[in-house]
Amino acid sequence: MEDELIIKYIKRRKEKGMEMLIDNYRGIITSVVRKHIGVLINYEEECVSDVFLSTWGNIKSFDKNKNNFKNWICAISKYKAIDYKRKYLSKIETLDISE
Repeated sequence: MEDELIIKYIKRRKEKGMEMLIDNYRGIITSVVRKHIGVLINYEEECVSDVFLSTWGNIKSFDKNKNNFKNWICAISKYKAIDYKRKYLSKIETLDISE
């Protein structure tokens, strides 16, 4: 029930939806990001923020018939963390080689 309300508010671009999303899902999003981002702890908070922005921007692609909201959020978190890992690990490896 609360997920439906969050989705409805975000689709209508109401800040209350984001507040509810952060209150309810910040812990699990952080956990998923932390698991997949690995050694790049410095980028964890930035990645979590990106997950919230992606949720806000892509809420229209959520389909409750295909998946539940929690799993959808976790999938976004996982793939954002993997993207961050690819992006920033390549930079770290390049810096190590040049030294």
